[in-house]
Amino acid sequence: MAITVKADVYSFGVVLLEIICCRRVVNMDIPEDEITLENWVYHCLEANELDTLVKEDELDTSKLREMVFAASRMSHHCALR
Repeated sequence: MAITVKADVYSFGVVLLEIICCRRVVNMDIPEDEITLENWVYHCLEANELDTLVKEDELDTSKLREMVFAASRMSHHCALR
């Protein structure tokens, strides 16, 4: 089966989320609502709780919001279609 542009964009968005959050796509050792990275990030974005995504003391929340929003939109949008 050929790789589509949609699959590439989804994968790129997920990789960006992994880099931003410093964790894997699936982690079975954490609370159930955080197991899947994409869903956890989407929930944090919707709840305006972006500070929980990173472990950084000095955080530019506006830049983080832009990065997370872009990555989340890529992966979420492609998953819905």
